[in-house]
Amino acid sequence: MGFSGTREGMTAIQKDVVENIIDWFRPQEFRHGDCIGSDVDAHSIARKHEYIWIIGHPPIDPILRAYCDFDETRLPQEYKVRDKRIVIESNILVATPKEMSEVLRSGTWTTIRYAREAKIPVLIVKPTGSLIIRNLFGLDGVLREPMEALGLRTFE
Repeated sequence: MGFSGTREGMTAIQKDVVENIIDWFRPQEFRHGDCIGSDVDAHSIARKHEYIWIIGHPPIDPILRAYCDFDETRLPQEYKVRDKRIVIESNILVATPKEMSEVLRSGTWTTIRYAREAKIPVLIVKPTGSLIIRNLFGLDGVLREPMEALGLRTFE
């Protein structure tokens, strides 16, 4: 499972939905770009599961790097190269953008576009918690209440 998200961090509901996605899919591997914000949030969620091997794809530029504690770390690469590598090495991408709709100048949305081009399933968790599903088991659409619709636990 690959992950991409905003450097501003996830909203509380995005964290809940991502945690439920990880619980539901139970990935053996979880990879992200090792930046501040959402990558750190997702790393903390994945780290709760001892069975997940976490792989870091750090950027060359250390300014926004989080320096998470990985089980395995790839060599640092330029952002676009690193984002493509995350997609290439994943069979599904989970993304938590800060915007409600697609924008051009966003690393998260760029990574989502790479995943679409690679034809791997994409789960986009919007700031409100609604879930956009692309190319997952023939499903393509929006779940406005993803945790309830998927039968996942909710958080108080």
